[in-house]
Amino acid sequence: MPTGLEIWILKWIVAPFIAVILLVSFIGNSNSINRCEARCTERGYADFRHVGSGVMTRRACYCLTEEESKEKPSFNSGTLQR
Repeated sequence: MPTGLEIWILKWIVAPFIAVILLVSFIGNSNSINRCEARCTERGYADFRHVGSGVMTRRACYCLTEEESKEKPSFNSGTLQR
């Protein structure tokens, strides 16, 4: 059974720390998507595709023409086919 101190540490230190990390991650990804969209529309492209960062990949922004935007992105063996 956890002690009162352990519960206090979990409630007031660990849980808020995890919540802040998740919030910062969500806001960072949202801003990255918005910057990608703004950059592509500013350059006159019809659409954009944003790929978030992963374990072995970095964030990427692809500006798409009308023809390219009609194609569906496909995944093959865990890699994004562009």
